[in-house]
Amino acid sequence: MQVDRAQSALARLRLTEILIVAASVHLAYLLRFQTGWFPSPKGVPPFIWYLGASLVAVVLQQILYDRKSWYAPEVLQNPPPRWGWPFAALSIAALFASAAFFLRAFEFSRGFFIAWIIILASGLTASRELFDRYKNQLRSIPERVLLLAAPSALKRFAAGIQRRAHSPIEIVGWNTDQTADHTPTSLAPPLGDIEQVQRTVCAHRIDRVLVDVTSLQPRQIRQASRALSREIVALELVFDLDLITSAAYRIDVAADACTAVLQGSPLTGHSLLVKRAFDVLVGGTAFAVLSPILLILAGLVRTTSRGPALYRQTRVSLDGRPFEILKLRTMRLGAESDSGPVFATDHDERTTPLGRFLRRWSLDELPQLWNVLKGDMSLVGPRPERPHFVEQFRHRYPRYAQRHWMKAGLTGWAQIHGWRGNSSIRKRIQYDLYYLRNWSLTLDVRILLWTGIRVLFERNAY
Repeated sequence: MQVDRAQSALARLRLTEILIVAASVHLAYLLRFQTGWFPSPKGVPPFIWYLGASLVAVVLQQILYDRKSWYAPEVLQNPPPRWGWPFAALSIAALFASAAFFLRAFEFSRGFFIAWIIILASGLTASRELFDRYKNQLRSIPERVLLLAAPSALKRFAAGIQRRAHSPIEIVGWNTDQTADHTPTSLAPPLGDIEQVQRTVCAHRIDRVLVDVTSLQPRQIRQASRALSREIVALELVFDLDLITSAAYRIDVAADACTAVLQGSPLTGHSLLVKRAFDVLVGGTAFAVLSPILLILAGLVRTTSRGPALYRQTRVSLDGRPFEILKLRTMRLGAESDSGPVFATDHDERTTPLGRFLRRWSLDELPQLWNVLKGDMSLVGPRPERPHFVEQFRHRYPRYAQRHWMKAGLTGWAQIHGWRGNSSIRKRIQYDLYYLRNWSLTLDVRILLWTGIRVLFERNAY
């Protein structure tokens, strides 16, 4: 199938570019230190340093490319700009150089960095050029699709399929056992009823059969499934997109029953235990390491402004349950006595001088590690909101309440993309629900790493 070939090509592309990033470090090392073309007054550094560098570079490249969605199926239709690959190489090198600077364990040769950037940019550009050629070959052969839908729903069904396809498709025809009086002949010809679907698939060399669940009866779907069980063809059930609008859905199978869960927590059983164990292990380690810094900051807050060091506020987390969040106080005492609950803004007059520093570096959030250990929060998840705003947004924005199918997080997918504080609520919901749909432990690690990068190099926190 064309879709399978495209997905396989993207997987091979990822592996190829991982090898390119690792190999570029090794080639740059050989060019700089082993060819004898360039003097090495400080001697030849151990290769093990650069072996470790290649591993760090691969991780940074994967984080950057995944954040840009450059391995997503969408690149089949909307490839990144041509200058994206050299820019990506420069970004990876800059991130790596920054990490090496902060570690200060050893120094990398400037000549090595120049050679590495040239080799890396050339390799990444070449890999995408070759991929584009292969992609164009795929696009020249559309996937042949057969639709199973009621005539009255065919136009809507076909339009939705074509609009959301990641690769070109050719709608060969459609099958139904209903009368064809309302057949949209300009779209595709009828190819018989559902009883003839097996014959249709063989006669027209169909790659994929799409079944409109919302317009066909259960007996028709079962009939088509039985008829195609002996054929090598992809069979997919397609729901109405207005129905599938949930933050988290999954397919549950028990005995002979199959249910599509449209709302509910994406974390159950094993995944729930894994996420909690990760929170306790990483959160507990971070709390132990950062406790001295937290105590010093708390003392500074206490001595530089009137009021307690810690600020306690009611927020909403899993299942809509309220909890008391902890933060280092960054505003003067009684800051909301006149205004009521409002979002903080840039250059907020209510913020103390020390508070502005704490907010800039997100240090005021450190006490929330205790909330994570208590189980009120998770390291990663939708940011918790105050009950006042939750009540407002729940009625104003559809699906806002579904953010509470998971514990609130210290950081999240929306936050690393800039949707925090007084920003677009719709965008925040969109990114939070994406996280709930696609949760994995790997995604949590990526978000935590990217949070550290944003804290160090961006200045839009307040």
